[in-house]
Amino acid sequence: MEECPFKKVLIPLTQSEQSKRSIIFASKVFNEIKIPLEVTLLHVVCTESFISTHMKNIDLRTELLKESEIFQQLKKEYISDIIYPFLKNYAQLIKKFCPEIQIKIRIEEGEPGNKIVEIVKKENISTIVMARRGLSTFKGMLLGSVSHKVIHSLKYKNIYLVGEKVTEDTFLEIRKILIPVDGSIYSQKALEHALCLIKYLKNIEKISLIRVINVDLFEERKKQGINPKEEAEKVIEESKKKLKNVIPENIITTKIGIGIPGDEIVKEIEEGNYDLVIIGRKGRTSLEDIILGRVSIEVINRCLDVTIVLINL
Repeated sequence: MEECPFKKVLIPLTQSEQSKRSIIFASKVFNEIKIPLEVTLLHVVCTESFISTHMKNIDLRTELLKESEIFQQLKKEYISDIIYPFLKNYAQLIKKFCPEIQIKIRIEEGEPGNKIVEIVKKENISTIVMARRGLSTFKGMLLGSVSHKVIHSLKYKNIYLVGEKVTEDTFLEIRKILIPVDGSIYSQKALEHALCLIKYLKNIEKISLIRVINVDLFEERKKQGINPKEEAEKVIEESKKKLKNVIPENIITTKIGIGIPGDEIVKEIEEGNYDLVIIGRKGRTSLEDIILGRVSIEVINRCLDVTIVLINL
């Protein structure tokens, strides 16, 4: 089994409450896994948004304004007086839970989504922990659009989209985890990631495996001489066998459903009150029975409370 890919973690941040949830989540999870980490707290200053917010009454073309002395001075003050202090506060919050973690504070300029992707690729970041949506410091800059850019631009990375149920008061630990499986290499990687986490998380009460047979493909599979239910049972049993190697069997639950995969997974998340959902980046592309694609994007958009982990391949 591979080591948990947490050695280099990037946490993109704004001053929003949504971003604070990312810090709370990361702090408490890192405290449990207790392995050497290098964590970077990143804020990206979007120049155009900064100008429209802080210099809207100055009558200069944007390109000229960027080079002006007044712009450079205002930007410098903004970074030193506002941005750096809130990043430092977040770093101290992590240190409160995880004093041994190495933390870097980084401030960049550019379009947030593009800059995050650039840094992750260039510096071989393994894991990104971020809020899935929420207004940033600048009016109209949705962090949702940033997370969308990150999700669709990065491969071979793990992306944690922190849910709204995470707060300082209510989020104590990860107790319930849901893993959709379909037998593909992508869902196997999601299962491997779960196995890594389980080694460190101390208070797991329930690990659920769900396999949803796409109702639109059910008859097609039967015509091909394949029994979809038996196929699904095999996938579930193989996944369960791997889990049994590291956790007691009595906390593993399984479910096989027939329907629209997105709807069935969302229903299970809502009814099961999960703390974490771990999903592979793609699924059975040959039959368009996709776990990420239509399904995981639907899960992300409809399930705002739960933290979702995308294992990108």
